[in-house]
Amino acid sequence: MPGGPIVRKKTHPVGLRVVLRAPPWYSGTGQITRVHLMTIANLASLWRADSLFQVGMAVAVAILALFMLRRRAHRLILLVGQMGAFPFKCVRSVLVGLAAEIGERNRTVLLAQARHETGGYLEKEFRSVDESLRRDLEAFPELHQTLLRQAAAIEDDHRQSGKMPPPPTEWNHLMSVLTRAQPPGDESVQSLWAGFRKDVARAQRQALTDYRRSYEGRHRLLEALRPALEHLCDTLAQVDHDLVMLRERATAIDHYMRRYDAIVAGEDQVVRTLTSSAVVQFVTALLLTVFVGAGYVAQFLLLSLAFSGGMSSEPSHLIAFCLLTAGGLAGLMLTEAGDLSGLVSLPASIRPGARRGVLFGALGILLLLASVEAAAALWAPRPPASAGVLGGWGRGEMALCLALLPWPLALAPLPLQSLIYSLRAVTGLLLRALIGFLAVFCGLVARLITQLAFAAIILYDALIFVPLALLVLARRLAASHVFTPYHKGSGRPTADP
Repeated sequence: MPGGPIVRKKTHPVGLRVVLRAPPWYSGTGQITRVHLMTIANLASLWRADSLFQVGMAVAVAILALFMLRRRAHRLILLVGQMGAFPFKCVRSVLVGLAAEIGERNRTVLLAQARHETGGYLEKEFRSVDESLRRDLEAFPELHQTLLRQAAAIEDDHRQSGKMPPPPTEWNHLMSVLTRAQPPGDESVQSLWAGFRKDVARAQRQALTDYRRSYEGRHRLLEALRPALEHLCDTLAQVDHDLVMLRERATAIDHYMRRYDAIVAGEDQVVRTLTSSAVVQFVTALLLTVFVGAGYVAQFLLLSLAFSGGMSSEPSHLIAFCLLTAGGLAGLMLTEAGDLSGLVSLPASIRPGARRGVLFGALGILLLLASVEAAAALWAPRPPASAGVLGGWGRGEMALCLALLPWPLALAPLPLQSLIYSLRAVTGLLLRALIGFLAVFCGLVARLITQLAFAAIILYDALIFVPLALLVLARRLAASHVFTPYHKGSGRPTADP
């Protein structure tokens, strides 16, 4: 070392290299310190018989000291183990509490969202049923008067058709009697009898004609009664259909009311159902959103190629982005005006007419965008397939895709809304699962540290096995009365029983 004492080193082929340095307080004039080489033979000669005795005594003293300090050492090892496991136990308890709080918040969010959706559905159903009942009740007096008039007309026609003339049975009997009767031989009597028979036959024919006319009139009344009966049956069938539909809607409302009560009560079965539904909704909405994103990317590439004539350029990208933005906004307004989504809620004071105006306006914008995109693909200055991006596609295929893509992409807010609404619940579930895993890990680490402390105690007892065995043997001998106990208060041993 620079500035230090001079040291000489010497190495022997078979032996140990021993380096002796001067102490730090040495202030000599640079004399060389001797270095002695100690070989294996020298070390063996230094090992004497009394060294084993000294080592044995040292080990015995150490074991005795460890045995005397056994209880304190056990306490110290346990204390160190507890001190090492305590932070992990604290972290585990904090994580368990945090997981429980997150689960409770997630439960509250699910129940609140379900309560809002079910309440909105019930409100719409009650409003619809109220409007239907009000309309039916307003039309009920007129319907009642119509049914009364139709019933009166039908009853009158039925009464008129029920009047039947007397059957011509007596006339037939009279004609048979006159035919069998033989008049006297006088010519005047025979002429009178023939005239009488003619008058009777004429009266019979007249009666039959009247009878047929009466039946024809009755049939005409019954034929005229048929449309009135059909109209009455149709009216009553419509009333019955309305009542059946009202009963079905009442059954659906009753089902949703029971579900709403279960949601308000916060039942566990409802929470499990809502959780599984949220997970399924999230996965489905995520897949649909991915497909919608792929559709937007494809439309962007097609529009860029259409407006650039097959060559990539910045203005074409800007035009494609503007058209996609306009299509997305039109789709958003379409779904909002059609009451299909709730991402951007329209004002509650908006009139139904204005809502329909927004709906038709959005449809018009989508139709205009589809027309512009298809025309751009058809009237491109150069075939888009020349860029080599779309393979063998021509203008017709590209125009067809650009004309059809805006319509399904207009419904993109629907899966996006489902994804946003279910994301919070799924995020809470994942966060709770992660925190629970960390809590289990901290508990395992704390348990491992505690078990390591017990293992250290067992190892400690293994080092002092001999005195522990002697102690156990002495206790067993004392328990088996091998040693005669002394009576308390006297210095003499007691007699064995």
